[in-house]
Amino acid sequence: MSRIDALSYKVFFAILFATSHGMAQANTIYYVDNSTGNDTNNGTSPSTAWKTVGKVSSATLSAGDSVLFNRGGEWRGSLTTTPGSAAGGKIVYGAYGAGNKPRLLGSIALNNPAYWVETSSGSHLWETQAVLVGSEQLLQTYSTYSAAFMSDPSTQKQYARLDKDYSNHSPNTSYSIKVAMDFASSANNVQIFKTIKQIVAGHYYKFSFNGRADQPVTLSVPTIISSSYASYATQVAPASAGPSLGTAWASYEFYFYASTTATDATVRLFLGNVPAGVNLNIDSFSVLEYDGLFKNDVGSLIFDDGASIVGFKKLDAASLAQSGDFWYDAARSKIRLFSVLNPGSAYSQLEAAVTQSIVNATSDVELRDLDLRYGGAHGVSFPRDTSRVLVDGLSLSYIGGGMLDKTTRYGNGIQFWETTNEAVVSNNTLSQIYDSGLTAQGRTSGVVNGITFSNNYISKAEQCYELWSSSANGVTSTMTNVTFTRNTCVDSGSGWSHAQRPILVGYDVMLYVNTGTTSNVKITDNIFYNAINGVVYLDLPWNGYQAIDFAGNCYFPKQSTDANLGKLLQLDVTSGNTGPATPVSTKSVAVFNSAFASNTSASTFGDPAMISSGSLLVPNPVGGCSGKGYVPPFGS
Repeated sequence: MSRIDALSYKVFFAILFATSHGMAQANTIYYVDNSTGNDTNNGTSPSTAWKTVGKVSSATLSAGDSVLFNRGGEWRGSLTTTPGSAAGGKIVYGAYGAGNKPRLLGSIALNNPAYWVETSSGSHLWETQAVLVGSEQLLQTYSTYSAAFMSDPSTQKQYARLDKDYSNHSPNTSYSIKVAMDFASSANNVQIFKTIKQIVAGHYYKFSFNGRADQPVTLSVPTIISSSYASYATQVAPASAGPSLGTAWASYEFYFYASTTATDATVRLFLGNVPAGVNLNIDSFSVLEYDGLFKNDVGSLIFDDGASIVGFKKLDAASLAQSGDFWYDAARSKIRLFSVLNPGSAYSQLEAAVTQSIVNATSDVELRDLDLRYGGAHGVSFPRDTSRVLVDGLSLSYIGGGMLDKTTRYGNGIQFWETTNEAVVSNNTLSQIYDSGLTAQGRTSGVVNGITFSNNYISKAEQCYELWSSSANGVTSTMTNVTFTRNTCVDSGSGWSHAQRPILVGYDVMLYVNTGTTSNVKITDNIFYNAINGVVYLDLPWNGYQAIDFAGNCYFPKQSTDANLGKLLQLDVTSGNTGPATPVSTKSVAVFNSAFASNTSASTFGDPAMISSGSLLVPNPVGGCSGKGYVPPFGS
């Protein structure tokens, strides 16, 4: 079956399903096209499609609506979904057309020599720099400035006067705007501003101007806001103070990250705390779009889609010693990288994975047939109190590596945090994940009831599957009806992140400390193949682990003569326990089963004779693991 035929089949099936269940047919389908779309369109047809992820994140959607991205398209930034409802149905985020899955990238491309400058000749240390990518964004002409002058409450007179000054201006201009302060101002009493044509969420902008004063003064920090003072952008590497004007003309610049797509934004210069009698001159307002900036930490650098190297993240500049070593300079919003050649020319592809989740998901959504790459946090992040979600047919790669705090890095493929109900994650492929491919976790009063992870293919994650739920402060968490079935885990611990971790935990199943109430947890009919450290890492205490159903799995961890490798089960003692625990290191399924009270007799240990099928490894159909693990979805 061709991809188009398969797509038609899926659409037909979806319509049939909706009709048979009595769902309303008046829901709206919105289209997003990265090449021909426009965010001012209504989005309701391919010919009037929206263009950006920012537009999708800020759009007003109704339960039962769908947002479809054109296949073959590519977007950068972070998508925030809109929740549907139990009564009105899920909101679907998926694909339309023919070709590859729509690609959502949580990264900035740096494969351009202009983005890099060597700190000193021959140092091999290169830093990112901002690069102009757009034209002037100010709507008004040079001669048009707007001002807001509030009145002094005691005299009811305005704080300042505004005039054109033809005799005092910066070079390359014919006049400036003179602000004469009749009364001492504070806060936002005096403002000079201009309207911006358009800002786009997820894009970076530089605001610059020239200025002087007849005595030194420090102004307030400029902003990009709406006419009603709603914040539209945040500063990159925020300034601790506003511009300090001296008596000589000087240029000032500030970089901003847009959080909203809008056509009514204004850039405002606030003249707060200026004494009475001071005269200021301002000219050359400009707002230009730039790239190569980083509002957030950078989790990893990916060179040539991982075919060359993946950057080795260091925590300080002094540790940069060999090619690929990089450091994120938070104070200056820059990356510093060790490279013999200019990185922008040394690699055909260079992606800087920004530390934010690629999809910030919500309740009552479906995520289908999307390709998520190069995110520094999670691929898909579901927050506390998530219900009724489906994640189906996604591809995720090179996820995680960002800083959770000053020393700890993190990043999972698909994560459910704390309270979750009725979630299904199926038919997805994940590779090169910093932490865990798939996980449900949380603490305190979280209630997990009904998560199914089925028919997923996870390769080169540090852990394939992670599960825990901890009680704290006298509040008990609960976890029930959680199933991990017919998944294939390949090469756990063999990914890019393994060598960069302070603790090596290359296991297929990671059972971190769980002090919550646990019941009906199943890990069945999976293939666990070639994990570096072993199949299961069990961190005690783990309430209810002896009742986990481990039936029908196929185990074959990476074989080694090293006594620390090739383990099936590792028991680890936490600070809450007393006495040592003896790790179970065995190739006997019977011995492995003895650690659990469940019936796992159908499980096997042995080489499943994995064979290549496209870009994946699948068990030989005549081998002992036939009929288990991942099966490519129909029509894929």
